[in-house]
Amino acid sequence: MAKVPNQTQRLLAEGQAALMVAESLLLVLLETKVVEKQRLVDAIETVISTKRSMMIDGNAPEVSAAAIGLLSSIANSLTAADDTPKPLPSAVQSRRRAE
Repeated sequence: MAKVPNQTQRLLAEGQAALMVAESLLLVLLETKVVEKQRLVDAIETVISTKRSMMIDGNAPEVSAAAIGLLSSIANSLTAADDTPKPLPSAVQSRRRAE
């Protein structure tokens, strides 16, 4: 039987899940050409700058430092992501032709 997580474990799990979903959505926006790569990277870099300011101001510096590391990883992931157009799956192409 699985052990029930304590409140800290639950909060960490929620944060981890939220971060993973957010990064996945960013990659989908990039791959589907909804948002340009540089625009996404710029947005993440703005958040990094904000967290640096919070760290300097003494607002939870340890948390801010950890967040900066995670955000930097996401920015690097986006920068390295393949944003070349991909062909639509054949099922989608067939439906579009039928419309």
